[in-house]
Amino acid sequence: MKILSGTTDQYVYFVAVDATDFTTRETALSSFTVYRSRNGAAAAAMTTPTINETDATNMPGVYELLLDEDMTIGAGNLSEQMVFHVTHAGMAPVTLEIELYSLDPVADAVLDEALSGHSTAGSLGKAITDTETDAAAILVDTSTTLDGKINTIDTNVDAILVDTSTTLDGKLNDIQGGTFNTSTDSLEAIRDRGDAAWTTGAGGTPPQLLQSTTIASLSSQTSFTLTAGSSDNDAYNGAVVIVTDQSTSTQKAVGSISDYVGSTKTVTLSADPGIFTMAVGDTIDILAAISNAPTAATIADAVLDEALSGHTTAGTLGKAVADIEADTNELQTDNIPGTLTTIEGKVDTVDTVADGIKAVTDNLPNSGALSSLATASALATVDTNVDSILTDTGTTLPATLATILADTNELQTDDVPGLIAALNNISAADILTTALTESYAADGAAPTLSQLLFLVQQMLTEKSISGTTMTVKRLDGSTTAATLTLNDATTPTSVTRTT
Repeated sequence: MKILSGTTDQYVYFVAVDATDFTTRETALSSFTVYRSRNGAAAAAMTTPTINETDATNMPGVYELLLDEDMTIGAGNLSEQMVFHVTHAGMAPVTLEIELYSLDPVADAVLDEALSGHSTAGSLGKAITDTETDAAAILVDTSTTLDGKINTIDTNVDAILVDTSTTLDGKLNDIQGGTFNTSTDSLEAIRDRGDAAWTTGAGGTPPQLLQSTTIASLSSQTSFTLTAGSSDNDAYNGAVVIVTDQSTSTQKAVGSISDYVGSTKTVTLSADPGIFTMAVGDTIDILAAISNAPTAATIADAVLDEALSGHTTAGTLGKAVADIEADTNELQTDNIPGTLTTIEGKVDTVDTVADGIKAVTDNLPNSGALSSLATASALATVDTNVDSILTDTGTTLPATLATILADTNELQTDDVPGLIAALNNISAADILTTALTESYAADGAAPTLSQLLFLVQQMLTEKSISGTTMTVKRLDGSTTAATLTLNDATTPTSVTRTT
């Protein structure tokens, strides 16, 4: 943007977006901090920066900064570059650039130019030189008295008046031409067109303007083709678009580009601006993005590359993963084969004891001999106790021994060291290329890593805000994954999950 040096009533526009997601447009902001620097000077804070919100309804997030401080360039300079850095706690920082210019050096050069070097007949320099010579000749008059000189001048003036009445009008008419129009062909009109061309021409095109064209075809309010544009894919991804209604130029809509196909010049907007219904022929200006929001892949890389040592709070994902890693490391140091050998030895001991018991019972005397060793009541007591022992061992001990035997047989066939080694040899590719199963933790419940990543991704790519309610959609774009409540519908400072 070019501005004449010394001008203090011009504005420059900028878009305020959220400092966290770099997408949400911020409205109703005030009390900005602005620093300026001209021609390499140190940054200086503007004393009383004037920033207005253009139109919160029709152009949400668009603001205008009044350029009224330090707007005069150094003596002798044709132009100087100047930047303004705008900050506010509720938006991402914005840097604006303008160029100040002056015509004074050109005027000085013209007025200081020596006439002696301009002798071509019909040129302005030659005409001024001739006039100067004629004036000197008039002063050196041959008359000997003042009256005579005055009379001579009077005669000459009369002759000039006669001449101008017969020739000057004709020459002026020749200069005007047959189609002279005061409103368009006067020196003032020509000067005004020159100023406008200097300000808005190629030399004054804002550097952030990537393309100015029209909508060639329209398939929806978020997808259309350009009449002119880059042939490179993704050339305008993340850029800001300003669409101007061809019927009402004051009606404008602002959006952001999520995808661009160079071969067909197809633009896809991240969302419908919703200000008016865009149509074929509407003017569209594409401005370079201030910054881009991080992608889901970038966030995933940051999460997976984060050091676990900095996350030791009980109940957090980082602490849980660190504990799992510690447990698997401990399994590598445990003597599992030795433990299995010990269990097998104990089972052998039980088997030996059982064999000993059987040998004793096999050598017991017959029932006739036993009847002489004990009374009927004593045998009844022994019989009851033996029945209890047999019942117990018949219902629990065989099952317990069978379970132990099955477990030890399985441990002997399982490759425990190999399984542990496999746990420690999971590659990054196994993690990063395996599709996750979509799932979301309930409100207030601790999430798994998969549930956490899905909620972060969907909040960045599939959400809508109505009033103080933010709705996050699942991958299908329609089913609700979670809802959150903002503390303010216009300038929220906090958010709480609802479902």
